[in-house]
Amino acid sequence: MPDVVIHEFGRIKLGRVDGNLRLVEGAIIEPEEGFDRIEVTGDVICRGDLTILAPLVAHGMRSREGNVSIEGYAKIAGVVRVRDGDLEVGEFLKARRIEVEGSLSIGKYLETTYLSVGGKVDVGEYIRVDSISVGGAVVCNGDIISRTISVGGSLRCEKVTADTLSVGGTVTIRRGEVGSSISVGGVVSVEKDLKAQTVSVGGSLKIGHGSKIDSIDVGGTITIEGDVKVGNIDVGGNMKVHGSLKAVSIDLGGGLEATGDLEVEDLNIGGSCRISGILKGESIDVGGTLEADKVKARSISIGGTLITKRGVFSEYVEIGERGRVKGVIVSEEVHLEEGSRAEDIYAKIVNLEDRCTVRNIYAENVYIQDYCRILGEIKYTNHLSVGKNVIMSREPVKVERPIKAPTDP
Repeated sequence: MPDVVIHEFGRIKLGRVDGNLRLVEGAIIEPEEGFDRIEVTGDVICRGDLTILAPLVAHGMRSREGNVSIEGYAKIAGVVRVRDGDLEVGEFLKARRIEVEGSLSIGKYLETTYLSVGGKVDVGEYIRVDSISVGGAVVCNGDIISRTISVGGSLRCEKVTADTLSVGGTVTIRRGEVGSSISVGGVVSVEKDLKAQTVSVGGSLKIGHGSKIDSIDVGGTITIEGDVKVGNIDVGGNMKVHGSLKAVSIDLGGGLEATGDLEVEDLNIGGSCRISGILKGESIDVGGTLEADKVKARSISIGGTLITKRGVFSEYVEIGERGRVKGVIVSEEVHLEEGSRAEDIYAKIVNLEDRCTVRNIYAENVYIQDYCRILGEIKYTNHLSVGKNVIMSREPVKVERPIKAPTDP
């Protein structure tokens, strides 16, 4: 069958076309009387700006050097390819493959196996596709379901379901479920839960209650709203948790604040850490101040001040030079570096470097270096070593049995 050709700025009514339909600049197509759509058994081939005032059903669609507007829906069995232009569909678009160099706007939903858009994608309801590659922004008022998603600009939708998600700019969603990896150059904001194996963000990350992530790497800051379970967290800046957090490891360049409990195997913080609830861990290393209701860990190293309401319970506690401790310490071994201050210490071994000040010491073995001050009492069961110019308010007392330490409340 010969092609049907609509010339420049022509306006015509069509129902069914057997073969190809060629449209040139300015053409306007309307449905023929008795037809609620335009059917083309071949391809719709367009050049220039065109308007189709009806739903379109065709084998394929090709356009170049202009924008195409379809008032209704578009069902294309094969490929939609738009060169040097935009595509606008008033209702839904279904095709096997969609390639648009400009922008793509869909009033309702979009379904295809492969989507490639150079500019912006704007969809009113949902996107269901195997693979998405967009150079600009993606805005979807519903969910996006795809195996792979790659967006150069920003992404905004209700929920993302994918295997991999890569976005150069920002991501703003209510929920997310990504089977493998998320990589975002800018900011990620997830209002509710996010589930993924790995999340890598160059800027800041915000996730909500119920999120479960194996690994998080953030160059800036992270905010967690609600209770969350995470594997490993590496953050260059600060971290805020409005709830409780369980993690395998946390490595922060800045500080950490949490309104609930924090349970982590390995905690390494360059700044300060303030926990309203209980801090539990294996190894805790804080460069600044650590403040919590209670701290329970195998090993604790604090560069600044350690403050607790209900005490510290550990196997090893180390306080850095000129550090401060407010609250009781119960540990196997306690080491205070030069110039540190503490209140009551219960331990097997207590080591005080020069110029330390402690209120009370109850231990098996006590080693006190020069110029220290003991404001209260020392009771020990095995050995006491005292350096020069040590000031004690009372004489040390050797006892047969260790003084009973406070128990972990």
